[in-house]
Amino acid sequence: MISPTIGVLGLPFLVKQGMLKMLSQEQLDVISLPDQRSLTTSDTPLQLLVLGASGQSPEDIYRYLQAHSSIVLLVLLDDAAFDFKKLTALGVKAIVNWDCPEEEIATALHMAIKGKKYICDRLLDRMLVSDHSEANTVTSELSSREKEVLHRIAYGLTTHEVADELHLSMHTVNSHRKNIMKKLDLKYPSQLIAFAWQHGLVK
Repeated sequence: MISPTIGVLGLPFLVKQGMLKMLSQEQLDVISLPDQRSLTTSDTPLQLLVLGASGQSPEDIYRYLQAHSSIVLLVLLDDAAFDFKKLTALGVKAIVNWDCPEEEIATALHMAIKGKKYICDRLLDRMLVSDHSEANTVTSELSSREKEVLHRIAYGLTTHEVADELHLSMHTVNSHRKNIMKKLDLKYPSQLIAFAWQHGLVK
């Protein structure tokens, strides 16, 4: 595989020096971009950019990502400010926190070069907590019985099976399903399954 040209931009001095040293040890072609260069105006042709979020607002990062498809490895210093789903939708392949172990950053780098996705353990933990909180928020209006019905629907149980398990009539199960769909603003019964899995309501 041809070694990509890698740019490093937007990292604090010490973090940047550590990243450059690690990249040189990997025998990669590295360009250290001027720190004063604006993210919105940088146009250096690169196959891969190690982009730090130091001093940059999430909006600046998002705009830059929209204009530069070479961005595949992002190093965050304040991970709480970013929407990870939006970052991956904008083409970022690998995301690490600045204080991740060297081995993990190296793994993220190699995965990014191969075009594969990688998110460090710390950020994955934060995403799981965020998804769990989101699930609690969106289902807060559901009654405990409606949550029981939704959980069983998500696992593919039929109306008859749900009724048998919960000792309810089929009419009651159908009523619960309609109420759940109304509260979650869903139009079709099939959306209930997708909703439950997407929001981490089932494992």
